[in-house]
Amino acid sequence: MDDLPFPERHLLNPKLYWDISYYGLPTTWILPARGCPFDCIFCAQFDRNTKSVRYRSAKNIVDEMESVVNDSGVRNFAFFDETFNLYDKQVKAICNEILARKLRVKWWCAARADLIIEETARLMKKAGCIEMRVGLESANDEVLAYLRKDITVEKIRRGLKILNKVGLNFSLQCIFGSPMENSTTIRNTMEFIKEVGPLFVSFNVLTPLPGSQLFEEIKNTIDINALNSFDILHTDFPLGTYSGTDLAGIKKRLILPTTLALDT
Repeated sequence: MDDLPFPERHLLNPKLYWDISYYGLPTTWILPARGCPFDCIFCAQFDRNTKSVRYRSAKNIVDEMESVVNDSGVRNFAFFDETFNLYDKQVKAICNEILARKLRVKWWCAARADLIIEETARLMKKAGCIEMRVGLESANDEVLAYLRKDITVEKIRRGLKILNKVGLNFSLQCIFGSPMENSTTIRNTMEFIKEVGPLFVSFNVLTPLPGSQLFEEIKNTIDINALNSFDILHTDFPLGTYSGTDLAGIKKRLILPTTLALDT
């Protein structure tokens, strides 16, 4: 992947691109690797990457970051691969490269909680990491098993405790709408969120996106015209007891901090 040229960012105004973690300040996205070895049923990249992972060198990644800083002055970055902390040696190499160059940058990354290592988390924070975005999906082991996350709630809890210990912010991503979802499983997830104290949470709906294993398993039952409505925020193709309207209503109530009333 080091043979690929950097994006021609001069063709666009970098000041127009921002991310919520930087409160509207200009942000640049960087892809440090492609692929993920896990089996998550909802991932739309599964068919494309077929569980293979390809890495860029730490030097090449930080070269790109440095060029962005020098060319545009933007110092906020988002590492936009599926699982940044997949390979601990690679994470440390990137952090050490940033520190060796005394590059004053901030960045966030996507991560798995069960791969969080305290020593590495401290190094990440020192190198400018301000947040790890963790896919919680659900605080119910039976839902996680259905989603093929290959993780348990307790492993997620242990990883997030490490981040709290080292003072590194994290956010959580949740997915509602699995076939076994009910008011109890949703309440379990919300109580877990309150327990661990994330920076913020994104609430999504399980959707059979093309490219995912879920789509392959049920594509013969999907109206091809419905694909235009598929995103992770709502669904017109519910998989469990909740309808798309039900899930939209649940999400709306969850976003409001005043209630955990989930009965529909």
